[in-house]
Amino acid sequence: MATASITGVYYLIFAMIGFGLNNGLQTLIARRAGENKPEEVGKLFGQGVYISLAIAFFGIVITWILAPVVLKAVLHSDKLPKILLSI
Repeated sequence: MATASITGVYYLIFAMIGFGLNNGLQTLIARRAGENKPEEVGKLFGQGVYISLAIAFFGIVITWILAPVVLKAVLHSDKLPKILLSI
């Protein structure tokens, strides 16, 4: 259960980053739509896609490099299968 809670919090961090980006983009897109500037809506949407891809890329890299080091340092349990500890 402790392992699941650690990974759950880790997942929530990335989910909240995406949620914040979504809220910010939605506000900006709604403003441009209210100003009757549809070409700006498309630009904002494209920029949002690029930003979310960049965040996803850096999140994957950080997870790939940093997560095994952190998890080895904080997870100490004899009840976990050895396959989970050999990250």
